[in-house]
Amino acid sequence: MQNHQIQQVKSRLREGWLFLFILIFVISGMMTGCGASESSEPQEDSVIVIEQQSQADAAVESTAEKPAESQTPEASLPEEAQPETFVLQVETGEYLTHIMDKIEALELEAGNEIYTEDLLVAMQESIDSYLQDNGCENLEQLGLAGEGYIAPGNYEISTEMSAAEVMDYLFEQSQTRFSEEDRERAEELGYSMHEILTMASIIEFESSRTDDDSVKALVSSVIHNRLDSDTPLQMDVTVFYLQEGLLPYRDPAEYEAAYDTYEAASLPPGPICAPSDESIQAALYPEDTGYFFFIYDDEGNYYFAEDYDTHLLNVETYLD
Repeated sequence: MQNHQIQQVKSRLREGWLFLFILIFVISGMMTGCGASESSEPQEDSVIVIEQQSQADAAVESTAEKPAESQTPEASLPEEAQPETFVLQVETGEYLTHIMDKIEALELEAGNEIYTEDLLVAMQESIDSYLQDNGCENLEQLGLAGEGYIAPGNYEISTEMSAAEVMDYLFEQSQTRFSEEDRERAEELGYSMHEILTMASIIEFESSRTDDDSVKALVSSVIHNRLDSDTPLQMDVTVFYLQEGLLPYRDPAEYEAAYDTYEAASLPPGPICAPSDESIQAALYPEDTGYFFFIYDDEGNYYFAEDYDTHLLNVETYLD
């Protein structure tokens, strides 16, 4: 009896252990399944990695479809080449032929074959309108039509300009020196601006022995007084101009009568050099004097006289 009961107990124990083992196995299987299910869902970090990898792959594919771009910076285009220039310096009291010889030398140095003769031809085509604007009435008597119309100063000239363009540029720039007030003053005096410019060129030479600008207005008074009284100017500088200012481009003999101020009681037909602004102002605003004569000594001292006898005395006193 006892043995039989013992056997039953053992049998139930085996059944219990078997059931426990099966239960553990089932529970373990369920837990394993849950773990597999959770691990099958991608984590947030994994999604980012995948997206980044996808973008990188897309960039690679996009690059593969396009030709490779140069990594070298794009070369900048060279700036448009500026034309070369040279500076023409026009001196006070300079003759037009000397100015043109300067231009010729500068042009040849720059490799351009522009000669003084070319400039003289171009001058005739450029100057007419400026002469007419300033009241010149005797063009056919002018030794050089543009004499005196290029103001002293510095001019930047392009080497690409033609002879005609150079002359027109110089005359155009110089034309601005005459103000409306200057023109009104000339009219008040009864002269054209061309005649004032002619007076100024004579004043420029005749006052060049001194640095005292007050002498210009005194010389101007002599010129005005002689013109007002129909007395010949008798200025040596107008005669010198025939030889010094016209040669070798003009024949002085053709213009001797027009520029010989010992004979004609009038101004020469045009300027004889490039006058300064100070000389132009002296021509417009002469000193109010009775002077008809003047001389100067080797030291640049000027002596003025109202009559011929006083003039002779000055000559004997200061020049002999």
